[in-house]
Parts: sequence; C-alpha cells; structure tokens
Amino acid sequence: MTETDTLVVPPGSTIYPTQHCFDDAMDFLEQIAREGATREEVNQYTLVHAICLHPQDGHRFAHAWLERDGKVIDSGILNGDQIYYEVDQAHHYAKLRVQESKKYSMLEALTENHKHMTFGPWEQRFLDLCAENLLTPAHGADSVTPSSVSVEAGHEQKLDQC
Repeated sequence: MTETDTLVVPPGSTIYPTQHCFDDAMDFLEQIAREGATREEVNQYTLVHAICLHPQDGHRFAHAWLERDGKVIDSGILNGDQIYYEVDQAHHYAKLRVQESKKYSMLEALTENHKHMTFGPWEQRFLDLCAENLLTPAHGADSVTPSSVSVEAGHEQKLDQC
C-alpha cells in the first residue's frame, strides 16, 4: 500500500487529527500525480474547505478534505502514522456538523494555491478560524483532549481542528 492509498479504518481504531488538513488534501493530490494519476483522474477530485462544529462543545473550526464519487478522502494519524482514509460523504458531513463549505475544482485550487502561495486556507473566514483555534489552548494544535466522533460504525476519529 502506498502513502496515498486510502483505507477502510479497522473497527475500534482511533484516528487523530494531523493539524495540517489543508496541506494534507493538496499533498494527496500531488502524490497521486507523482505516482502516475492522469490529469483526468486528478480532476475528478473536489477540494473542500469547511467550517464545522466541534462535537463536544460546538465551537467552530476550519477543516479541509477531498471528495470524489460520493466519498470523502480525509487524513489523520492512525497508530502513529499519517494515513488517508475514505468515508461516505453524507456521513462525514453529519459527523463533522458542517455549517458551510467552499468547494474548489482542481483548476480553482491550483489557481488559489498559485495566487496565495499556500495550500490553504484562502478565504478569510477559514483563516480566522484557524488563527483563533491556534490561540485557544483547548482547541488548538497543542490540545491534548480532543473529543471523538464516529467515522463509521466502530471507527473513531478524534477531532479538534484540522
């Protein structure tokens, strides 16, 4: 299995946030292109930047992932390794309590990347939440008490922010 293969998470496993979801989404696309994916294959993905609600306390946080064919490809840490995993899109939206989102075609994502010289976020509403969450110890990158939500029956994903 290569770094960019998605996997079905084993029951009872816990996925932790990487804290770099905006980079992770674009890194996935870059990696599959390096591994030989055609332009047409890469263009089948949609990049999503979203504002979600924390499952425990309802605070808003920014998150990014990819979508393709009704599935979400997201990243996380499983058993100490960064992984990409796939989950049903409707399930993902419900569990993350997505409040609003911005979807980018690959051309739009590459244009924004070139314009801003970053993998995102690019819109102020997402930037503000990332900055706010980094400044709030209970919800920032150094948080040690993320709450969990079920990714699929028997699977857990720990969420705090990206």
